[in-house]
Amino acid sequence: CFHPPMNLPSSSLGMLVACSSLVCIMPVSIQADTSGDFVYEDLGKSIRITGYTGSGGAIVIPEYISDKPVRAIGDQAFWNKVTTTSTLQLPDNLVSIGDRAFAGCSGFTGSLDLPDSLSGIGSYAFVNCSGFTGTLEIPAHVTSMGDGAFENCQGFTGSLFIDGGLERIPDRAFLGCSGLDGSVSIRTWVKEIGEAAFYGCNRIRMIELPDRGLTTIGKQAFAFCTNADSYLQIPKSVTSIGDEAFRGLRELGIIQGEVTFWGNEPVMGANVFAEAPGLHFVFRQGASGFSTPTWLGYPCRAIPNSLPVLDPIGHKTIMPGESIEIRLQATDSDDADLVYSASN
Repeated sequence: CFHPPMNLPSSSLGMLVACSSLVCIMPVSIQADTSGDFVYEDLGKSIRITGYTGSGGAIVIPEYISDKPVRAIGDQAFWNKVTTTSTLQLPDNLVSIGDRAFAGCSGFTGSLDLPDSLSGIGSYAFVNCSGFTGTLEIPAHVTSMGDGAFENCQGFTGSLFIDGGLERIPDRAFLGCSGLDGSVSIRTWVKEIGEAAFYGCNRIRMIELPDRGLTTIGKQAFAFCTNADSYLQIPKSVTSIGDEAFRGLRELGIIQGEVTFWGNEPVMGANVFAEAPGLHFVFRQGASGFSTPTWLGYPCRAIPNSLPVLDPIGHKTIMPGESIEIRLQATDSDDADLVYSASN
């Protein structure tokens, strides 16, 4: 807040107030510049790419401009600007990709290699980039991703690996990635899978959910993933599954669609497993909420908890004062390894 000095003439005071008002509203701008085909902003210690003026081809975003690392690609920087056959190489220093940064760049072909340094991917960053091919891996340092980040990237083939520190896979993140024909492997501590996150990924062969931490599977999250051909396992941490989350898994499972629940019955939305003929459920003995011989209109059975198994230790001579470890492995409701040790 501006406080003028005391005992000034009224004319001087008026000038100071007017001047202070001008200073308060003076906009601060960052000067845009160009380097080759790239428009950029100098952020002081790093560079942000804000535009592209080239005609496609082999697009290599530089590691440095003016001896400063390129760490950001701004919102809409390449939006609809790459429609001829092109490849993309991102800098190793890159930290963030803005909203719609590469949206509509249908000309990109080849693989999309996201650098390990990347931590943020904006909303619809690669929407409709239908020409990328190969496996897609989300790096381990990615902690934020916007809605629809890879929506309708139909060209990706192979598998999708999510290794990042994401706590939530956003809505529509991989909707319509119909070319993926391997597994969707979520190898991280994701707590929530958003609505329609994998809707229509109709060629994926396996869905691997994280074995701990996941609590919520959103509406239509895996709807019409019709070609998944392995067992689906719902981790015991899952407490809620939204409407039509797995609708249309017509070919799910190599034994007519087996879905195993490792915990208690989650809160179930409407038509979670609709249009999945041949489906049957398995749950752990002692879990609550399930029923036999049917549950949700499909066959359902319980699998017993196995007795603990003693790991073989062979013939050993235990000397006075020496310890020996005996390991018991159990598959009870807590999936616990029980370890005991004894001495003397």
